Amino acid sequence: MSLVFLLAEATAALIALAAMVAIFYRSQSAALFAVLGVFFADSIFIGIPPLEFGGFNLYPQDLISTVLLATALIRLALRRPTTLHLAWALFALTGVLSFYTGFQLYGAKSSGVEFRQPLFLIANVFYFSSFTFSETSFGRIKRAWYIVTAGLVALAIYRWLAEWFGLPGMESWEMLRTTSPGRITRTLMAGQALFLFQAWLLTGPSLMGRRKRIIQLASVVLLGFVFMLQHRTVWVATLVCLVYLFGRIRMLLHRPLWLATSAATVCGLFLFFSFADSSNGIAASLRYSLSEPTSDRSTLEWRVSSWRQLLGDDNGRTSARDTLLGYLPYGAGLRRRVDGSVVNVSAHNFYIDTLMRTGAVGLSVLLLCYGLIIFRIRRTKSEDSSQKREWGVILSSLLISQLAYSFGYSAGYEQGVLIGAALSLAAARATGVARAHGRISMIEHRVRRSTPPFRAGNAIAERGI
Repeated sequence: MSLVFLLAEATAALIALAAMVAIFYRSQSAALFAVLGVFFADSIFIGIPPLEFGGFNLYPQDLISTVLLATALIRLALRRPTTLHLAWALFALTGVLSFYTGFQLYGAKSSGVEFRQPLFLIANVFYFSSFTFSETSFGRIKRAWYIVTAGLVALAIYRWLAEWFGLPGMESWEMLRTTSPGRITRTLMAGQALFLFQAWLLTGPSLMGRRKRIIQLASVVLLGFVFMLQHRTVWVATLVCLVYLFGRIRMLLHRPLWLATSAATVCGLFLFFSFADSSNGIAASLRYSLSEPTSDRSTLEWRVSSWRQLLGDDNGRTSARDTLLGYLPYGAGLRRRVDGSVVNVSAHNFYIDTLMRTGAVGLSVLLLCYGLIIFRIRRTKSEDSSQKREWGVILSSLLISQLAYSFGYSAGYEQGVLIGAALSLAAARATGVARAHGRISMIEHRVRRSTPPFRAGNAIAERGI
């Protein structure tokens, strides 16, 4: 009876998965709702509790990523793969090889837990890059991003009010509180603050029409909100993106006011709270955030010491193969001694984590993937509309924000949505350029065939000589 029950459960699960694949195959909106919905729920509950199945803890991300990956493979199999897709497939292969090595050495549970986050990211990239980039698809992503942004802002404000007035629900986010002076805390994690900053970036091509002033005001307020959350890694990503956008301001056409107002808002907040009375809780918290990296026991110093331990020669690396393919496969953990104590937590650096897991080959392929996408996005075609060119600048800025953020944290699975959209645009532009070159070559060939060969006699006769 138990065997029949298990078979019935397995059959029902397969039918449900097949139905989800069919839905996600046709509807990008359904996949967006699933990915960003889980991301928002994860933000509220600080981790959704898993379900136990066969001795393994299964999270909603496991189910969604499995369906997204299966759907992406089907969609990509029905079209000609591009160089960009093959590059990401190579990066995925380095991760799978690391997982397989860890599976043999440490078992399925340990290797699966550590490979889970990169797999989520890869699944999202492949799925969202399997759709052809269009104004409709990109607008769909922006709207979903804005909706979740509104929810995150409301969540952060509620947590501030909960702390000040003793409202219920404080216990679920107690871990987010900092030891800084003042009553202002980081009510959102760094990845969620980055999400808000990226929502500000996405408003760039939206500043048009009668609602231009409202959107511009909302985007500036949003950027100030990101500043108030006091995540220094996100501050660095913001600064890097602002510099990049000012460098590409010619491509943004009529958007210098948006950039200048946003930069002025950040500078104004910084100066105001830097010179505010020290009794002001926000000012005290801000000054602590600015001065903490220079203290003797700062988080930055701890991270740098941790990176040195991971990259040192006494950590088990014994051969060239370890350097090229990674010597700490998924499942091995990241144990090192920092400040006299042994820790086994994230490297707090996506590049070092990738280097440890997949070696120099995996890290090089990852950087190559980003570089190829940004390079191809920046290749503007003459037939592109001004708004599409602006989207190219914004999408490349979003990737740069990820690259800067990854120096302090690992990339979240929700970032795969943006990478996939950027890859889709880059692939479309590469295909368009190739087709344009093909049309030009065909026209030149036809012109050469239709033009009679030059003969001196003909020229003399035409001139009447």
